[in-house]
Amino acid sequence: MLVNPVGTYHLGDPLYATPGDLRLMIEVNAGIALWLTQAVAPYMRERGSGAIVHVAARHGLEPTGGSAIYSVSKAALVHLTRVPDVELRPLGIRVNAVAPEIIDTADPAVPASRAAGARGLTQGDRRGHRLPRQ
Repeated sequence: MLVNPVGTYHLGDPLYATPGDLRLMIEVNAGIALWLTQAVAPYMRERGSGAIVHVAARHGLEPTGGSAIYSVSKAALVHLTRVPDVELRPLGIRVNAVAPEIIDTADPAVPASRAAGARGLTQGDRRGHRLPRQ
């Protein structure tokens, strides 16, 4: 089994994003998933089974404001999950992704006002219960 939680983000107006910002988002959020899948799939194919799980984001499924290149990179990750699943499932290898709303992170780049009170909560948890950190 492979669980890929690797990712990064870039918030901001898409009119001010640089080519470097886009390259970084695509390479980290989608590229690493592809390279890891390529690395483990031959071993899983030999065994006749396996599971690959990537951590995507709701931004990759539903457009939101303030995060255009992040959303595009996570949408690429979603597609880099779906296509290999179609191709590898006949070999006994499942490829899936989870798409959390918010992930509790220690990254200092997250503005305190945005993170305060929201860490560990998901969109689906309307009662405001805190989810356990994993």
